[in-house]
Amino acid sequence: MHSLDFAVKYPFSRISKELLSSRNIVPNERIMEMAVSRILDSINKGVISRKEYADELSKIEEIASYAASRMILSYMRNAYLTNKYAVAESKRASSIMQSSREPEGDADALASEFGITFLKYNDSFFVHFASYLKYSPGSLTYKLINRNIKEGFVQVSRSERIRLLEEAVRLHIQKMPIFKLKNRSDVISASKKIISELPRVSPKKISLMRGDNPPCIENLLDDLMKHKNLNHPSRWYLAVYLVNAGLETEKILDIFSNSPDYSEKITKYQVEHAKKRGYVVPSCSTVKGYGLCTADCRIGNPVNWRGKRK
Repeated sequence: MHSLDFAVKYPFSRISKELLSSRNIVPNERIMEMAVSRILDSINKGVISRKEYADELSKIEEIASYAASRMILSYMRNAYLTNKYAVAESKRASSIMQSSREPEGDADALASEFGITFLKYNDSFFVHFASYLKYSPGSLTYKLINRNIKEGFVQVSRSERIRLLEEAVRLHIQKMPIFKLKNRSDVISASKKIISELPRVSPKKISLMRGDNPPCIENLLDDLMKHKNLNHPSRWYLAVYLVNAGLETEKILDIFSNSPDYSEKITKYQVEHAKKRGYVVPSCSTVKGYGLCTADCRIGNPVNWRGKRK
């Protein structure tokens, strides 16, 4: 495995950091411009495109642009921008791993970055349940009860293996260290440029009266207002609750638009699907099974909260 080729594909890796350090690479004006473009693409497009590199220098600049992006975002201390960036970088890594030309060993090397070991058996992989629980998405198909487990190892398919690594990348990048500014006018200038080019859209306000909803729903609404990503069960539960609360589709979309990986098309389809199928709000016992219960309300079903409060 060529370390430079691996580093340019996965610039958040230890190999990338060591490579930049060994060559004493300092972000110049071009690299800072690339970093700004990288961040703006993650915000405006939701994706960071893969590139073709003409020579070794262009690969080094690409790796350095990631490091510069981290410095800029750390300095800005904006959770929404950081989360959007983390999602975009993780999806970029995922698209690379899905390529048929990608060496199998690269995915193993990336997994080792996060202390994950995959054991291959025929066309499946097995991963220790601790790593599985830490990095698996929240959808029902990933619940342990629905998985094949052998001696503490969970069976996953090739695509699920990539999905676990994608989540590991996202969580890693989200943990943005605080950048200690020391006369870095380039970082300050880059952050101002990003702010000036952000879409002029204010975060949508939640249109439900506070206190009118059970604590579990209030918690999910708070997370969205803080621009946090909700897992699949959380999104489904909140959407069904809002549908049953009588909110119009557009108002529900406004609420979910605070999510870093918000897609109007996908969200609208899911909300309208829930309305068409007439999904009802799950019982409190089911909500507990999702791991979303936050208080002992003893109301049987979240829809009973309003009646209790009144």
